[in-house]
Amino acid sequence: MLKTFNAILKNNSIQWVDETPEIELNSSVKVHITLLEEIAAPQKNLMVKKWQKH
Repeated sequence: MLKTFNAILKNNSIQWVDETPEIELNSSVKVHITLLEEIAAPQKNLMVKKWQKH
């Protein structure tokens, strides 16, 4: 059965909020991540578009 854990994705790392899943330190676990907030466009793409206009 699948289990859901609350977490924050920051700087491409997961920070567990409540309960932490029991995962062996050097193992890999397949996950599905659902983003609960809208993501802003990366700033570097905006800078390239501004530069291309000139």
